[in-house]
Parts: sequence; structure tokens; C-alpha cells
Amino acid sequence: MPRSPDAGAGFSLKHTRLFRATASVLAVCMLLLAGPLPSLQAAATVKAATPLSIELIDSVHSDNLTAGSGVMGRVVADVVVDGRVVIAAGAPAMGKVASRTESNIAGVPGEIMIRFDTVQAVDGSQIPLSNSTHFRKGKSQMGASIGIALLCCILAILIKGEEAVIPAGTAVNCYTANQVVIQ
Repeated sequence: MPRSPDAGAGFSLKHTRLFRATASVLAVCMLLLAGPLPSLQAAATVKAATPLSIELIDSVHSDNLTAGSGVMGRVVADVVVDGRVVIAAGAPAMGKVASRTESNIAGVPGEIMIRFDTVQAVDGSQIPLSNSTHFRKGKSQMGASIGIALLCCILAILIKGEEAVIPAGTAVNCYTANQVVIQ
């Protein structure tokens, strides 16, 4: 009687098929337990003017930055559309110094305005933002500078106003600029 190819190998053809079927069922179960793959999820549409809040990561000072300098922020809370997170809390937001005026003599205070331009969605795309500015003005020393100069010493005119500072952690309320589809 001729020997079968798997004779003596320890497993019969029947056992091999059973093993493959069991492995296939286990693989399908693991995939189902892992949840849907991101690429299989339905796309979500973020509407224009969807609100979100971004907090400034580092302090911004009017006396040491120039207009156009970059600023970084992070999203404060998840933005959810149709039960799906489209912008995650902690997602990076990029912006810049929109304008600034350095504090000056005669008590003139510094001023600074920042603007966030984009935020990163969960699919890695950049979503443009609007109405995302924050303005701060330092404390004026003009009255004290001029008053002291008139009463006693002209050199008091050299007193500078306070620089404007937007501290780290300051929340800036923003809105998405237009409708965007997130994969």
C-alpha cells in the first residue's frame, strides 16, 4: 500500500484543514474585536463655523517677537461630528503674531495680537480657522511718566509702558473657516 505524503508527519490532511479553519476564525474574531479600521470609517463633514477652543502653548511677548513670528497652540477639547472625533483634544494648532507694538518711552504700552491659522484633524489634514485672534495691551504708564516729568524731572519721560503678554494656557475661541471632509 502506498504511503500518503503526510504519513509520519504527525498531522493528517484533515488536521491541517481544521487548523487553517480555526486560525481563520480566530483572525476574523480579532479583527472584529479591534473595531473598525480608520480607512473603513465613513467620512465626516466638519461644517464651516464649527467652534473650538485652542490654548496657547508658550507665552507671547510684544517686546521680543515680530509680526509673522510663529505661535503654537493645542486644542482644548475633542471636536465631535456625528459621534466621531474629527479634531482631537491636544491636536496642534499653528498661528502667528498678526501685529505687535513694542512698549515705548513716555509710558506707551506694548500691544500684541496673535491669530491661529490652522488646526490638525485626526486624519492629519490641516483645517483652516477664522475669527481666531486674541489681542492684549500692556499697562500704560503715560500718566505717571508725564506727571512726574512735569513736577520734577524731565527724565521721567523715559519711563516705558508695560509690554503686552499673552500667557501660556490662554484660550482662544476659534471657528473652522470652511466645510472640510475628514476621512
